[in-house]
Formats: sequence, structure tokens, C-alpha cells
Amino acid sequence: DNAIYPVLFLEYVTSTLSTTTDVVEKEMHDLHRFLIVSATALILAGINFTGLEIVGTASVVVAIVAMSPFVIMCILGVPKIDPT
Repeated sequence: DNAIYPVLFLEYVTSTLSTTTDVVEKEMHDLHRFLIVSATALILAGINFTGLEIVGTASVVVAIVAMSPFVIMCILGVPKIDPT
């Protein structure tokens, strides 16, 4: 299960950056992709090896970061509600 996360992360980052500049897609060589995916996999493996408590904390942090845009957009949208 952990093997897919680095690849998804890299695809997300390259798709996000490629909308701003086309240089990212052209400059991303196979070696760069391999190094980024390997580094991400090693970081995730390191977190898993440290123990259950830090993995749980990291999961909560990731969930908060992932949900924060939705919460912010809901808060910003409240003044625009027209109850009539």
C-alpha cells in the first residue's frame, strides 16, 4: 500500500506544476522521477519504522491538511448564503 503513495504524490506535484510552467514536464527525467519517488518512499518507511504513535500523529496531521481547504472554503462561503 505504501508503494503507490510516492508515485501519486509525484504525479500530483508534476500535474500541478505543469499547469504553471511547461518546463516541469520537459525537464523531469527518469532519474529525477526515480530519486523523488525513492526519497518519498524512504520517508514514509522511516515514519512507519519509528512506531505506531508517530504514524498515528502523522495520519492526523495529513488528514487535517487534506481537509483544511474544504473547511476554509465552507467558512468563506457562509457570508454568501442567501436565505431567501
